[in-house]
Amino acid sequence: MAASVETITPACDEIVSFDTGDRMKGYTQMASLRGRLAALLGATVIFGTVVLAGGPALAQTGGYPPGSSVPSCTVGNENAGTVSVGQVATFSLCGDFADGASVTITVNGTVVGTKTPVNGAVTVVVDVVSQTSLQIDDPVTAPAVCGTNSAVATGSGTPGTSTGTFTLVCTGTTATTSTTATTATTATTAAKASTGALAFTGAHILEALLIAAALIGLGTVLVLMQRRRRRSY
Repeated sequence: MAASVETITPACDEIVSFDTGDRMKGYTQMASLRGRLAALLGATVIFGTVVLAGGPALAQTGGYPPGSSVPSCTVGNENAGTVSVGQVATFSLCGDFADGASVTITVNGTVVGTKTPVNGAVTVVVDVVSQTSLQIDDPVTAPAVCGTNSAVATGSGTPGTSTGTFTLVCTGTTATTSTTATTATTATTAAKASTGALAFTGAHILEALLIAAALIGLGTVLVLMQRRRRRSY
């Protein structure tokens, strides 16, 4: 590109000349450098996100040797303790059920429906309507008994079954509070906490990737603008 020369004639009749082409060349080079730096920064953010955040997340979801899986929930039975009329017992029944399996729910010997497991477990909500009647989820009615009541989940998986129990106290009084079943082992709490941490990490990974994509897009725009300026001179 030939350099353009701009001539200025001051009042003292002295002729001053300077090269504007070099100045415009410097502007375009600076824009190109900024664009490349922005794109490089975006690529660095993506790499750091995958290595630093994605690595631990994959380590938590995968087992050893590679290709094996860590159980998504802790297998076991649950006991909600003592429940009165008007209360609700909530169970998270883990039989390490297979993904997409049809899990049958049976309450006190009555089949109340089927569920699809999430992370190897199904949730069953039992509302104690009276000393003789229970409502399950949808709701579906099932008989209640004074004493031990059970909700059993069965489906494909290993072991493919889990039972939740509670004791109905028939005193004639009602309550308005709810009770949630506790697992027979303390490992369930740790497993749920681990699941929550993974979700939180995933949200931050998505946020970082969006920022990186924006930086790469900005860098691309700056480089294209620099190229158009070169063609126009």
